[in-house]
Amino acid sequence: MSEEERAQMREQMIEGMLEQAGLTDEEKAAAKAALTAKQEARRALAEELAKLRAVAADDADATDEELQDALTAYRAAMTRYHDTVEAQDAALVKQLSLRSEVRCMLLGILQNGVGMRGGMRGPDGGGRGGGPRGGQ
Repeated sequence: MSEEERAQMREQMIEGMLEQAGLTDEEKAAAKAALTAKQEARRALAEELAKLRAVAADDADATDEELQDALTAYRAAMTRYHDTVEAQDAALVKQLSLRSEVRCMLLGILQNGVGMRGGMRGPDGGGRGGGPRGGQ
């Protein structure tokens, strides 16, 4: 699958989640911007993890200094990632009604995608449930 196809699939998934959340147009725009920023932060973190792996796992001759530098860079990237997620969530919550905030929490739009990823239960008890996702 090409990067363009992956991006299109991500966009469709986001659109589906935002529709399911029942957000207003303004709330959708804010949620989309927050999700995009969090995805970019996740991508940057993944790049640092790949660099750490390249030194730690792929370079048998890596020195302790190289290992430490890679680990320090990864830890800094992890801090930036968490800071970005928290800031994006805090900014988004300010733009959501309470009902929309709850729906976004349940759908995993807030709290870094750790939610009821399968969707919300309807009044008849239907819908798909799901547990927290790891690795986000």
